Amino acid sequence: MAKMLLQELWSRGYGWDDEIQDELAIRIVAWFNQLESLCTIAIPRCLRFALPVNKKEDVTFVDASKAAYGAVSYLRVEYEGEQVSCRLIAAKSKVALIRLRFRGSS
Repeated sequence: MAKMLLQELWSRGYGWDDEIQDELAIRIVAWFNQLESLCTIAIPRCLRFALPVNKKEDVTFVDASKAAYGAVSYLRVEYEGEQVSCRLIAAKSKVALIRLRFRGSS
């Protein structure tokens, strides 16, 4: 969300020191207020339990729109005794490219 908001600021011609005066300011404040919930997220670093493994598989999801795209990969492990774990390996997101016109350029 932050990348898309920043891209929208640039596409509207805002500079680094400009005060944001339109509805985009409300969306930025809403995004900023959501950051408080980040402290409740915990991601285990170990990819699997110390148990005998029956099966391991990499599960990857990708999605895209005109505004952005993203991908995420997980390690899914099945253990003896029918226990299963699924852990995050990596995630990546990127906003779509846009052609910007800066003030004073043709």
